Amino acid sequence: MTEKDNPDVQKTRIAELVHETLSECEAVFDQNSFKSFVRFRIDHIPTGNIAAGPVSDHASVFADYSDEYLREFITELAPHYARS
Repeated sequence: MTEKDNPDVQKTRIAELVHETLSECEAVFDQNSFKSFVRFRIDHIPTGNIAAGPVSDHASVFADYSDEYLREFITELAPHYARS
């Protein structure tokens, strides 16, 4: 497994991009997902509501996404919370 295909690397990347892309939201990861998979939902912090998800895929799929594509994907998941 290459570094970029490591689920922990992709979780960190997704968490950072959710924070950067969506207002008052965070990525919450399922610790019980398969070892090589990344499964997450997006929560709205102030209300505790689920804003989007869950989303699940092999870490290598997320690794293949450019940052820009992943930002767009995250925005499409929770458009009401997108930063202007």
